[in-house]
Amino acid sequence: ELKKFLEEGVYEATARAHLTAKITSVGDFISDKYQISTKSDIILITEYLYCDDDYAPVVCNKHYILPEYFYIEFNAIK
Repeated sequence: ELKKFLEEGVYEATARAHLTAKITSVGDFISDKYQISTKSDIILITEYLYCDDDYAPVVCNKHYILPEYFYIEFNAIK
């Protein structure tokens, strides 16, 4: 149940999210886990999830994406 909550329920339980995306080099930990060369670059998306009025995140997720599969789109609503 914890895994399901962290993958799905946490998004319903939290009020806001803060995401960052940056290009970074592949370190030993990532290359060993995903079989990617340490000479490669990778997109790191860091996601912080917060409850109402929290200053510290409840959950922090890291997502790794190969640059050739990265696509970003913004849809702003006033």
